Amino acid sequence: MKRILVDLDLFQESQTEDKKHKSKDLSKGKSRIKKETEEIKQKDESKKHNKKDHKREENSEETKGIKRELEDEEEEPGPGQKKPKPDPEGKEKAKSKKRKTAGKEGETKAKRIKEEKQEESKWKWWEEKNHEDGVKWKFLEHRGPYFAPAYEPLPDDVNFYYDGQPMKLSPAAEEVATFYGKMLDHEYTTKEIFQKNFYTDWKSQMTKEEQKNIKQLHKCDFSEIHKYFFDKNEARKALPKEEKQKLKEETNKIQEEYGFCILDGHREKIGNFKIEPPGLFRGRGDHPKMGMLKLRILPEDVIINCSK
Repeated sequence: MKRILVDLDLFQESQTEDKKHKSKDLSKGKSRIKKETEEIKQKDESKKHNKKDHKREENSEETKGIKRELEDEEEEPGPGQKKPKPDPEGKEKAKSKKRKTAGKEGETKAKRIKEEKQEESKWKWWEEKNHEDGVKWKFLEHRGPYFAPAYEPLPDDVNFYYDGQPMKLSPAAEEVATFYGKMLDHEYTTKEIFQKNFYTDWKSQMTKEEQKNIKQLHKCDFSEIHKYFFDKNEARKALPKEEKQKLKEETNKIQEEYGFCILDGHREKIGNFKIEPPGLFRGRGDHPKMGMLKLRILPEDVIINCSK
C-alpha cells in the first residue's frame, strides 16, 4: 500500500510539472505571435508611407514640370510678338537705396569735416593770459540787438466787438487786444488776477474816447481776433517745403547778421541777440503780476557797450 501511495504522489508531481511546462510554452507561443503580428503591421505601415512619399514626389515633379512649361510659354513670345521687357522697378529701388546710403554717408562726412574745421578755428580764450586789472576784453564790435518786427494792423474783416457792437481800436490798443485774443484758449485768461492786470494795463494804451466806451472786460469779444491768429498759425504749419525753406533762409540771414560779434579780433557767436517781443506777462502759478503788459522795446531804450 505504501508503495502505491508513493507512486501516486510521484505521478501527481509529474503531472503538475507537465502542466507548468505546457503553460510556459503556451505563453511563449503567444508572445511570439504578438511580436510577429506587430512586425507585420509595422512593415505594412512603412510600405504605405513609402507609397505616399513616392506619390508626393511624383506630384511635386509633375507640378514643377507644369510650372516650367508655363514659364517657358510666358517667356517665349508668339509669332509677331515682342519679348516683354523686364520690370526695372527692382533695379531702380536698389539704385535709390544705394544713392540714399551714399548720400547719408556723404552728409555725415561733410558734417564731420565741418565740425573739425570749426574746432580748429575756435578761439581758445581760456589758454590766453588774462588782461591786467580784471579787464575781460579790449575790443568789441557787433551789429546790435535784433528788435521785434513792427505791429501789423488787423485786416478790415477782423473786428473787435464791445457789447455786441463792432469797434475800431487805435493801433496801440488793438495790438494789446491781440495779445489777449491769442490767449483765449489758454487757462490764464480764465484767472481773475490775469484779467484784472490786463484790463488796467490795456486801459493805459487806449485813447480817452476808448476809455469812455470800454468800461467792462466781460463785454469785450475777442473771438474773431483769436480765430484770425489761429488760422494764420495753421496756414504757416501747412506751408510747402519750398516756402518753409525760404523762411529758414531768412532766419539764417538774420543769424549771420546779428548773431556774431568781433571780440579782440575773433568772430564769436552771441548767445541771445533777439529782444523779447511785446506781450502779456504769464509767470508761474498764481503770480501777482500775471496779465501785465510787457511794452515794446525801442532802439532808444537800448545802450550798447562797445568800442568807439
